[in-house]
Amino acid sequence: IFGELDTAEQITVFNLIPELDMRAELVSHLSESTQKDFIPRVPEKSVFETVALMDADDQTDLISRLPEELSKKILESMGKEDKEEIEDLLQYSADTAGGLMTTEILAFEQGLTVKRAIELLQQEAEEAVATFYAYVVDDFHKLVGVLSLKQLLLSKPTDILKDIMIKDTVSVDLETAQEDVAKLVEKYDFLSIPVVDENNTLMGAITVDDVIDVIREEAKERLLALGQTGSAADFSFRQQIKSRYPWISLSFIGGILGYLVLSSLFSFQETHGAWLIVSALPLLLMTGMTVSNQSTTVSVQAIREGKLDVVGLPYYLLNEIQIGTFFGLVLALLLGFMEVMFNQIPLPLAASLAVIVFIQVWLAVVLGVLVPWVLKRMQLDPAVGSLSVAAISSQLITVVVASSVIEWGMN
Repeated sequence: IFGELDTAEQITVFNLIPELDMRAELVSHLSESTQKDFIPRVPEKSVFETVALMDADDQTDLISRLPEELSKKILESMGKEDKEEIEDLLQYSADTAGGLMTTEILAFEQGLTVKRAIELLQQEAEEAVATFYAYVVDDFHKLVGVLSLKQLLLSKPTDILKDIMIKDTVSVDLETAQEDVAKLVEKYDFLSIPVVDENNTLMGAITVDDVIDVIREEAKERLLALGQTGSAADFSFRQQIKSRYPWISLSFIGGILGYLVLSSLFSFQETHGAWLIVSALPLLLMTGMTVSNQSTTVSVQAIREGKLDVVGLPYYLLNEIQIGTFFGLVLALLLGFMEVMFNQIPLPLAASLAVIVFIQVWLAVVLGVLVPWVLKRMQLDPAVGSLSVAAISSQLITVVVASSVIEWGMN
């Protein structure tokens, strides 16, 4: 919901949050695009106070996304130790294990007794982020084993960690891709996974919440790729136009080829505009299906994220209508121009085809938003049937509109 507000509303809501730790929690869970737009508009003092209460991995992610000047100011506002920690994390790519990990973990030397480890645990647990497991290291801080907290608490106080630890430890290195990290965590049901360097030195750990974020982001990227809507990182009007137009153009070109084939078959009746409109049906149906699929995919993803509800419907509907209007006008003008210039079709007939294209594209995006929303309201899974229902509805309407134009022309 916060991401759907305009900047002024976001700042108002942010200032209404009384506790700094709640502000830090909010900022940590904002999307990348929202962080980029929102944080630079917040007073610097509030930014410094908020970032100071965030976990190290969240701080790193945020700082890496902000303008360089603001990032430097945030780093300068930190204590020396925290600043050095963040600078170390910033050297790793955001989509690798090094970029995902937190250094705030529980790590104990293998020669400690359980009693001493628990004493240290009580002292350090509040500062640690990855508290699901206690990692065991040797004198050179190399990872040699792992203990669950349950195992640690149930062991005898006099037991030595190296005698009770799990030695066969699954870990990832600093350059492991985030997708591979997610697969390992999912495979073994880990709550966190240790990160080591090339010498097996323990560098940090990746917690399950960060892995879940990766899995969600990967699923979102795959869904949007299937729907031919480009990257999930930027949903601005300009970016959506840029990412959608190659596929719409491809459909338009394919439709033109089909149109040329059919129109050549009907050339003996070229004086009758109805045949030319029938010839254009492949073009209309192909572009309509592509536009509908793209809009539906965006809407299904928005529903999965909880954004396309009663409150969010006007925003997404308006956004898709703007995109549909743009593509509808472009395709309509392009088709009308081609008909008049290359096929010497009378202007009224070319205008009729252009109007049909515009209506069909415009309705396709509207249906792409409304169909998933209605299915969700009916307690049905919008991911299952939305693409088919929206595409079929769009195509049926296209045929009805084309038939109406033909009937009007014949009369």
